[in-house]
Amino acid sequence: MSAQPQFAYDPLLDAMQRVRDLLNEAYEQGISDACSATLATVGYEARPSIRTINVSAVLDLGIAFFAHCESGKYQQMMTNPNVALCLFWPQLQQQITIEGYVDSLHNEEADALWFNRSLESHMLACAEGQQTLPQSETLQASSDDSPLPRPPQWRGQLLNPRRVEFFSTQQQDKKRELFLEGPDKRWHKLT
Repeated sequence: MSAQPQFAYDPLLDAMQRVRDLLNEAYEQGISDACSATLATVGYEARPSIRTINVSAVLDLGIAFFAHCESGKYQQMMTNPNVALCLFWPQLQQQITIEGYVDSLHNEEADALWFNRSLESHMLACAEGQQTLPQSETLQASSDDSPLPRPPQWRGQLLNPRRVEFFSTQQQDKKRELFLEGPDKRWHKLT
């Protein structure tokens, strides 16, 4: 009789799956801005800065999002890659905070995530004032609902977690769970 393979429990994969599950629950509950998150960065003079971003994907290794390379957010992340992100859904009474560091995604990964976005989000990204609008030929070509190409100024970023905290504010079930990377660089789950 052959032995069953033994799989090591990976708290980081567990934490990222929980983030995906809660995000899916938010969509199922009809929360239209379920992917909106607050991102905190630190500037040149060690001043914190926060803004709302859209999470592009929850990957096994972290949270993917886009940043314009001329934005203050991007410049701050390039100077100090340590960031914090908060997803909060009052309707679900759930909050997730993630602390870690940011790496740039490879162009192929960023393109794949970009093409998963809606045409409307492509147009909005181009109209945010951080980008010159595409040529009218490009806009006309997109009239068949084909996605616009990712502008080179929009860079894919990956938040690599070092700490993930889940907090439920439901009265009957106030609960906090914490996943963190220890000094041994291994992930641990604390409840």
